[in-house]
Amino acid sequence: MVYCLPIEDYSRKDNFIEELKYEDKNDFEWVIGRLQNGFMVKYLGDDYFKEEIFYCEVSNGESIKIKNTGCLFFNSNDFELFCDIRDIIKIGWTDDIWGTFQELLVMRFEGDRSILECEIIK
Repeated sequence: MVYCLPIEDYSRKDNFIEELKYEDKNDFEWVIGRLQNGFMVKYLGDDYFKEEIFYCEVSNGESIKIKNTGCLFFNSNDFELFCDIRDIIKIGWTDDIWGTFQELLVMRFEGDRSILECEIIK
């Protein structure tokens, strides 16, 4: 599952197994930090290309809005998922990458509608 976390959570680098930096097709930088229980992705590019809110439409018609913190946590040790996300960042346009992350959030909400406190729009 994927979660939006406070960007400050990314700075706890002492827990990282490794950290990798990539640029998307817009030449904006992203970093991926691998952890024991998954990996984190942080956007370092221009905020103009980062929507503040993810609008997630789930299959029953419900609309869930969550805050786009610019930092996502993937709670998965699946190396294939890690490689897929890495490749999406390396070959994608910034807007398309955010769209992919929104689709992954929709998949999360299809099974579990709970929202983390840091994802709540205030």
